[in-house]
Amino acid sequence: MKIVVKEISENYNISREPLIKSGIKLISMFLLIIITLYVFLIIIGNILVNYISIETEKKWFGDSFLSEFKINNDLTKQLRGILGSDFKYDIYVANLGEENAYTLPGAKIIISESLYNNIEHKNSLLFIVGHEVAHLENRDVLKKIFSDFPIKILLIVLGINDDIGYSVNGITNIYSKNIEYSADKKAIDFVYNYSLDVGCSLDFFENNNSLLDNVSSFASSHPITKSRIDKIKTLIKEKGYNSNSCELLRD
Repeated sequence: MKIVVKEISENYNISREPLIKSGIKLISMFLLIIITLYVFLIIIGNILVNYISIETEKKWFGDSFLSEFKINNDLTKQLRGILGSDFKYDIYVANLGEENAYTLPGAKIIISESLYNNIEHKNSLLFIVGHEVAHLENRDVLKKIFSDFPIKILLIVLGINDDIGYSVNGITNIYSKNIEYSADKKAIDFVYNYSLDVGCSLDFFENNNSLLDNVSSFASSHPITKSRIDKIKTLIKEKGYNSNSCELLRD
């Protein structure tokens, strides 16, 4: 009797799904894991930072980041004189090569020479300083370090390029915008506490529209400038602060 072996018409060991579709699913799952881990680290970072004082942060980082900058001692002294003896944080004017201001690890605030020299009114200067003080007191720099560093190490170990890292940052951009909005709110109060009209503090940014996005921190990703200014104006009205008088920074 002749035995006939039936030919196998299908290979059941090979998925019928197109390889491209499977690849997209795999990448999507990986991104979901990375994003979930990122959000988890943000939450953990926010909790841990509450147990780390500003003095402890200073001891950890010292002047390690500050040493990278060329400090203008004369302008730094001038700025500290404007802020007064009650201002308790380390603040410096440095040659950054751009108009910028930000907070460094180690509770240091840096304002660039070009930005400082272009500010006409004391109100605007205090808004910038107050914004960075808010980042410092909210511990935004440490929170960012806690959330970002493990992810960057993981991507390096896995040999993943920066594009995925940028995708994660883009997805979490709303969180960063909320950080900036919170800092703006505190900056308004900071100006008011110096007995100055708050509304005038925005004149500089409205006349130099792109510069508000440069009032940045080590930790931040900024909202669109016009939207940000509109929100600040709304807050000023809600708080009932004056907005019609400017004090010159220089004679």
